[in-house]
Amino acid sequence: YVENCIVSTSYLSKMLNRRYPQKNIFVLANKLSKKQVYWAQKALSEKNKTQFENGRIRIGYFPGSNSHDMDFETISDVLLKIMEENNNVVLMIVGPLNISGHFSKVKSQIERHPFVSLKKLSELILYADINIVPLEIDNPFCQSKSGLKFFEAGILKIPTVASSTDSYCQIIENGTNGFLAKNNDDWYNYLTILIKNKELRDKIGARAQLTSLEKHTTQDNHPETEEFVHFIKEKLMSPACKVHRNLQY
Repeated sequence: YVENCIVSTSYLSKMLNRRYPQKNIFVLANKLSKKQVYWAQKALSEKNKTQFENGRIRIGYFPGSNSHDMDFETISDVLLKIMEENNNVVLMIVGPLNISGHFSKVKSQIERHPFVSLKKLSELILYADINIVPLEIDNPFCQSKSGLKFFEAGILKIPTVASSTDSYCQIIENGTNGFLAKNNDDWYNYLTILIKNKELRDKIGARAQLTSLEKHTTQDNHPETEEFVHFIKEKLMSPACKVHRNLQY
């Protein structure tokens, strides 16, 4: 029933436009807020990973809700194989997630943390060496998700391996500021080289931070935001809107 729509990804815009070509659709992508940038910078300045290191490499998974069980399941076999091959690799799960029973083989290599506030999230992400974002590529719901998980970790210099959904393909330049996995072979290869190569993790992480700061915070002006603000201003100044305001007051 609405004439104008706001969506957070170009994939959603494309799907809406296909069904409702007559509507105005604005893409306002998710960004890191000023507070999130501050919390990340504060966490970096106070960084002390000594108690978490001990030669271990942490693969961090940060599900924001309890809807990610199937996403995780898409790479569970790969993760299990990697953990069995590398007993110094720890799977760090922050938030709700049900994992299959065969992970009992590597129970000592799994760390669980409860859901935390955004303010505390930066501190926990910093404990990870690699951030993973598995998604069901053939699922429209997953294709509609934004690239938020990339820049939440990227601003902290943590490299990301993500499923190659539409949003992540727009953000990640494969092998430069992160890695895009299309299948299990990609997941295995990208995770393995990051586990074995700290210099590469640092290099990819630094570029991810640069991408996050330059393109994915609310502190800078963005063309799509300016377009929407201009549209709203025109609507507010329209005769119909003025009449409505006069009737109200």
